[in-house]
Amino acid sequence: MITRSLILILSNLPWKWTTEYVNQTAIEMSKNNTVICFFWFEALSLKEHVSQKTPIRLLYKISSNLYGYDSIHFVPFRRFSTINQLNLYINLFLIYIISAWFITSHHLKNKIVWVFDPRLAQTALFFKSIGYFLLYECVDYWIGSTLDSLEAKQIKSNEQQLLQRSNLAVTDSHTLQRIHQGVRHDIALVPLGFRLDTFQKKMGNILSIVLPKGKPILGFGGGISYRIDFRLLEQLAKRNPQWNIVLVGPILEIGNEKTVRYVRKKLQELAKLKNFFRYPDISKNNVPSVLQQFDICIIPYDTRLLWNTYSFPMKLFEYFYLGKPVVSMPIEELRQYNQFV
Repeated sequence: MITRSLILILSNLPWKWTTEYVNQTAIEMSKNNTVICFFWFEALSLKEHVSQKTPIRLLYKISSNLYGYDSIHFVPFRRFSTINQLNLYINLFLIYIISAWFITSHHLKNKIVWVFDPRLAQTALFFKSIGYFLLYECVDYWIGSTLDSLEAKQIKSNEQQLLQRSNLAVTDSHTLQRIHQGVRHDIALVPLGFRLDTFQKKMGNILSIVLPKGKPILGFGGGISYRIDFRLLEQLAKRNPQWNIVLVGPILEIGNEKTVRYVRKKLQELAKLKNFFRYPDISKNNVPSVLQQFDICIIPYDTRLLWNTYSFPMKLFEYFYLGKPVVSMPIEELRQYNQFV
């Protein structure tokens, strides 16, 4: 068990996000360590902070032993790669000073940098070069996460560096373990978890959202993005008016502007169908009570995208916990659950 350490988590997601592997890792590790989550991708400039009237906060406390660091673009014109890199280095210097202060003042014995996303490889390797233990946790098939071939090539190069140079490399997927063993033969397999505490809580007698009655419900709970096979959902709804198709979750603005516009367009088209329903605004604490109303839980990922084919949807265990039947597109990792999916 890791204890009395400074753990710097390089987050690739906002703190309040549908996908929670960063949050849950940080919360769990902060029980016995000091944890700082370094946020880079959502960094604003000083001008943007003023115009949007958002507070400028570098380091702030999230909970006991858990802190966030919101990066800032101090130098304008970040659209230029050189300026963008300069801003990154400024923030890295600041987080280095802050981390050193925590190590000294809290008498911490180890310093660890924890990274999930190859896009943050160079930042992770910087901290390794100054004595941090580097842990790479591979949670997705990152090469398939972009539709841009040049970006995919860069991601592949970054990931190979992380696999080769990290002190410890782990994954929660048998599929990803097999894929990466050619680069890192000792990549370790760790179990995948989910928000068990939320699902264990008593759901109560009053439902926050009551789903439509009278027809069996085929439902999906999670972030809505271009990963969803909207053509499949449209066919299911049109060919089976005796079913209700329900999506529960917000639109995730991942990909590029074109893919986000595509998602919004497809949702507008689906909304015209009488047996399609979507509930975008729902708190995480109310998710179990809504999913409980599904008759069949579905994972309608578009497996033409390798990102989906080699994924391991955490929602599978949420569905299992509720005792629901699950129907999924052919995702490689789920083949080991053939008797249940």
